[in-house]
Amino acid sequence: MNCMGELLYLIESWLSVVLLAIVGCYYVIEIFANLSQDTTSITNIAFGITASLSTISFSCARTLQKPEDHKDRFAYAGERFFHASVMLITASILKYAALSLGSLSGRGYILGFLTGVYVAIGFIVGMLFMVAFCNAYLGFRILNDLLWCRAYRSKEYDYIFPRNLPHYLDR
Repeated sequence: MNCMGELLYLIESWLSVVLLAIVGCYYVIEIFANLSQDTTSITNIAFGITASLSTISFSCARTLQKPEDHKDRFAYAGERFFHASVMLITASILKYAALSLGSLSGRGYILGFLTGVYVAIGFIVGMLFMVAFCNAYLGFRILNDLLWCRAYRSKEYDYIFPRNLPHYLDR
């Protein structure tokens, strides 16, 4: 790996993972801080991202021939993203239910009960989002490490600007 490659590796493998953790923690706090507000857009977007990454990871695991441990790690990352997707869609459904419950009106004791259920569901949604984020973060770290590990297996593509034509383009 050349100097530019080492710098890119350092930035992408360390800094991006730390920034992802910070952004994820922000959204976990956002979910918990706004139990009474509609935060389903956050969970729905996160669901779309994790479902896509799960599909891509499983495709890589299925397509890869060798080495066997890389194939297993792609599958494991896909499982982490898939598990996060299931939790996020569950969180969205529960949040929609809580919002519907919050709009109901009734007598004092019924309203108190509904408020308690509403807060409990909001807390469960926050917990689901937090665990989903941890799974997605783990999947991201696995994919990131694995892709960097595989990035320089072909020396002819070790540089941003090629020094020579690839061997299959030589005439």
